[in-house]
Amino acid sequence: MSRWPTLVPGFPDEFRSDETTRFTRYDGTKWVVDEELGLEQATWWVDTVHERTKLYPAELIDVLSGRLPHFAHAEIYGVDPVEGSFRVGLIGMDGLTFASMSGHTLFLDERPARLNIDLAGTEKDYRRQGYAAQLLSNTFDLAMRFEIRLISLKAQLEDGPFVWPLFGFVPTPEEWETLKPHIKAMLRLIEDRLPPDDVRYAEEALDSRNPERIRDIVRMGTPVVSTRIAQPGEPEAVVSAGYVLLAESGVEWYGVLDLDDDPSWALFEDRIRKAMR
Repeated sequence: MSRWPTLVPGFPDEFRSDETTRFTRYDGTKWVVDEELGLEQATWWVDTVHERTKLYPAELIDVLSGRLPHFAHAEIYGVDPVEGSFRVGLIGMDGLTFASMSGHTLFLDERPARLNIDLAGTEKDYRRQGYAAQLLSNTFDLAMRFEIRLISLKAQLEDGPFVWPLFGFVPTPEEWETLKPHIKAMLRLIEDRLPPDDVRYAEEALDSRNPERIRDIVRMGTPVVSTRIAQPGEPEAVVSAGYVLLAESGVEWYGVLDLDDDPSWALFEDRIRKAMR
């Protein structure tokens, strides 16, 4: 029985930790699992999250984790009634082997409301199994439940700066201006491997203040030898010029997917459809 006498609908039964959905917090030294979400946080959830979506925590996890390969459990944390936000982490396991991890933060009091993808990563042996596409499809479904039209992320890790524009994400204008000198430096490094028309095409894109021109860089498909050092005994990798300029130039960028922007939506929808065939 809960120690909280309350009339909050669903409390405490819908707000208890179980094997699949866990309520966690950082106690100053380590992460701990709470038996149940606190009354204040549960009240906010009912008044804000459930009111908008009709989803209790476990149901929200079902939306976000549906059909994800190797999904094991989820953690809900950082439920902040003052900020109007909460975080969700998903863990993937293949037996006892770690397979994947993702994290989302929903900012419901921002105008416009925003869903941020904090992390989306898989271990090397579990890549190219549809994880990213399924996660993005689920993220979109969750955003629609909240009527959120803006999804944000930090394009990072090994391939992220190149991959995320394929799904319709673009840097913010400020981030684009920060990125361009790094991409130009990489262009100077590899320009002798590229046709002159490719170099002019990239320079034109990088002279623009429009962040959507990152899509032109992604489309540069001329094969070039990767600038990354090959592992002993392995041949040098051949990748696209666009991949080298974005994924191998050491850049990271904060960007957004505006679901009300037709070109961005078309890229997102097309990529998801192709990846999930």
